[in-house]
Amino acid sequence: MFAGSQLFAQTNVYLNLGGAIPTGDFADGDETGFGLVSEDFTEGGAGMGFTAGLKMKFNTGLKGLGVILSLDGIYNGLNSDVRDWFEDIESNYDAEFNDVTLKTPRYINVPLMVGANYTYGINEKLGIYGEAGLGANFRYITNFGLEVKDSGNKASITYEYDPTFTFAYQLGAGLEINDKMTVGINFYNLGGGKVSGKEKYKESYDGSSESESERFKFKRVTPTLVMIRLGFKF
Repeated sequence: MFAGSQLFAQTNVYLNLGGAIPTGDFADGDETGFGLVSEDFTEGGAGMGFTAGLKMKFNTGLKGLGVILSLDGIYNGLNSDVRDWFEDIESNYDAEFNDVTLKTPRYINVPLMVGANYTYGINEKLGIYGEAGLGANFRYITNFGLEVKDSGNKASITYEYDPTFTFAYQLGAGLEINDKMTVGINFYNLGGGKVSGKEKYKESYDGSSESESERFKFKRVTPTLVMIRLGFKF
């Protein structure tokens, strides 16, 4: 019990909340290149997102140095160029059919990392820290789907994406304020995973229906992000 209480006393827990800004190929993408619908491209077409996560810092015998364990959830929609492209597609189908439903894909990344954090106390109210971590990322992409209806007839196409696990790392720095709050910026590379899954097509026409599906495998999309976050220390 004594050892457990000592360990708990030497452990800090942080709740991190903030924005997730995609960078590089992950942020690029438009009607000429989008890696979630074509085998020829690596652009992710990701837009601004948000993140929430927990970080535990296990303090060592060296002042300011600790081992960190972090778990984050990161959500990104699509950038404006890809959204505009999909809106144009939807408008074109609207001109031909009575009812059009378009579902666009979203990214959900959940990295789990272990690493090190060093905090230098400038004075009693302010410190500066740097950290790095390695681990694994779980990537999930929501379905992309288009459905059209007209006079009781219906047709739809859906891309169902496989979840993937990839190697991930992060580097970061920031300020610790009053030993209660942190303001930090981190760069996350969540690893390149192939975009794969199943394409499904369904059609209902004059009371009859048919469906078919096939597997697809596209190039790798690599989520890279800059995270700007507030951390609340417990």
